[in-house]
Amino acid sequence: MGEAGGFENYLWENGGFRSGVYIFKGTLTNNVLGTRFGIKSREIDFLLPGNLQ
Repeated sequence: MGEAGGFENYLWENGGFRSGVYIFKGTLTNNVLGTRFGIKSREIDFLLPGNLQ
């Protein structure tokens, strides 16, 4: 994570890690849990800023 330049950059670079994140910046990112518990959720890819390196 440190070599990637921080948590958000690591999420951007590592799809496997990204798929295991259920809450990002206070937003539920798992559609299955959202449906099960009636909570609004969003795809994490839409919450991550673009990687403009």
